[in-house]
Amino acid sequence: MIKDFRWMTPQQWYNKYILYQEKNEKEADHLDYGSLVDTLMFTPELLKERFFIADENVKLPSDSVKNIIDTLYAEHVSVDETLLSIGAITSNHALANLSNEIIEIAQRPENNYGKGSYKPERIIKEINEKGGQYFELKLKIGNRIVISNTDNMMALTQKEMLQSHPRTKAYFIQQEGETLLFQFEAFIPYHSFDLPKPALIEAKTEEPTKLFKKGALDILRINHIEKTVRIVDFKTSFDAHNFLSSIKKYGYCTQLSYYYDLIEKWKFINYPGYEMLAPINIVIDKTQTEPYVYEYNLEDLAIEKTGYNNLKGVKEGWSSVLSTIIWHIENHVWSPKELYNNDKIAVKLYQWEYEATK
Repeated sequence: MIKDFRWMTPQQWYNKYILYQEKNEKEADHLDYGSLVDTLMFTPELLKERFFIADENVKLPSDSVKNIIDTLYAEHVSVDETLLSIGAITSNHALANLSNEIIEIAQRPENNYGKGSYKPERIIKEINEKGGQYFELKLKIGNRIVISNTDNMMALTQKEMLQSHPRTKAYFIQQEGETLLFQFEAFIPYHSFDLPKPALIEAKTEEPTKLFKKGALDILRINHIEKTVRIVDFKTSFDAHNFLSSIKKYGYCTQLSYYYDLIEKWKFINYPGYEMLAPINIVIDKTQTEPYVYEYNLEDLAIEKTGYNNLKGVKEGWSSVLSTIIWHIENHVWSPKELYNNDKIAVKLYQWEYEATK
């Protein structure tokens, strides 16, 4: 939510998180695999509900074709999920009757099928040839994610590795004198308003005068012998060995800084006197035969929270972003704060250079 507010317009953020009008972005294939591993590790009872494991006879299309078919199915196929649950095909749609829809989706910037050089006739022909079998499969299984049998076997192997490797076993198999909480949700009151706020009423919150800090943690490890609490975030990455680049690119340090602040307050209420250890990422990818562990620096977490403004430049911390969100909720204004207050947004690109010349 905070990460999205950094790049979305306030109106887009309002539509997504208050009105719930924005559609969720389609996950990339590697995220589908990561979701599979997450499900196997933390909620195996949901495996059949979320995934369909394709046998060797099913040839899955390339990611580019698969994404087009997935979007086509989501936007233009109406199905009865009750009938799907008993194995019935619930739609009369045929891929051959969706040619205009295929062209429109394939030519969207996020797909750009053929990089703009393919004529409509070629797009239709290739999507039908390469994605026809997959489309028919979607009509049978609905919104479940299709996983190849190879990826399923790999995910099961990695689950076993994580639960047995001496580096990670204690984070997945509860040890004596410890408590492991999986998919743990924490709620802490953060801000109170004098009167109910329209945005919180529209968001259908139970308490439209209060804003809560919330977080869903993969693992919370509580050691009652050493009296420590540690946050563990599990990631399936492109490259576990070079995961530092992903930390920077996807803002994982910001995420764990927020979690650390949240659990520190939660711990004060539930486990007073226990020490907060530095959070870690446990990371795997499809090529590594061992899990990687990355431990965060508490000073980095503090910087992510408060930001900085010095000769190196300006970085806004997530606490400042939260303050801005509160301002928008308080005033029910969904254009940028600076634009609303000043009718313009000031541009200052090279602050560190200005300061250095003084």
